[in-house]
Amino acid sequence: MGETAKGILAVWTDLDPAAEPEFSAWYNREHLRERVEVPGFLNARRYRALSGGPRFFAAYDTESPAVLSSAVYRQPPARHTERSRRVFRSFRDPVRLVGALIGEAGAGTGGLVLTVRCHAQPGRAGELRAALADGLAQRLAEHPDVVALAVAGWLAVRWSNLRRQEAAAIATLRHEDQIRTRTKQLRAWTEALAGELRALGVRCLPSETYFFLADFAPHDAAALAARLIERDILVKPLGDARLGAGYMRVTTALPEDNARFVAALRELL
Repeated sequence: MGETAKGILAVWTDLDPAAEPEFSAWYNREHLRERVEVPGFLNARRYRALSGGPRFFAAYDTESPAVLSSAVYRQPPARHTERSRRVFRSFRDPVRLVGALIGEAGAGTGGLVLTVRCHAQPGRAGELRAALADGLAQRLAEHPDVVALAVAGWLAVRWSNLRRQEAAAIATLRHEDQIRTRTKQLRAWTEALAGELRALGVRCLPSETYFFLADFAPHDAAALAARLIERDILVKPLGDARLGAGYMRVTTALPEDNARFVAALRELL
């Protein structure tokens, strides 16, 4: 990393294999040049994974993290070309992180790079940053095979839709108390809804989550679901011959929506 670098943009992505030749040509001859021409960008590098994935990684040093929210950066000319749009569509599971450098050790740029993303436990982000920047970075940089090392505190994260599970895991770590409270609330709503259906003679299987299986036999679940859809109530008949035609997956909603669902069933059953 350059000595004056205060910001970093890091991007990991997989790629549609058929698009790799165009991707490489676009990145080397168009995208990298376009990026480093943005005021405040210091350098750009890209790497290919030796094994596993994501297969591609790119890093950019900037004068400050603010460079990555500037008007010039957010509207680069190449982003509007048909070639750029075609390449962007070939990305698979991209992760884009904007960060501020909080620690560096060593000097130079190596031909190989190892990237590690760490997530602190709730309330311990400062402790983790200090441990990485003040201790671990220096010790790793002293290894004879390590040229340089940088530690960044991420300021913004952009996940693709296919990375929602990882984003949810991070949210769980950061907001564990709120999620536990919400989970308990959902469970209570689910149990109340199952109780209402049992009162109507519907067999409801035990569940530890916010949905459950319900057997509406002798009624046909698919026919019942079609009549509920007419009332703007969406449910999912299973259509599994091994279980029988009466089985439906029921997912809890807000109490007022659950009440509307139960009222409709009282009329239809």
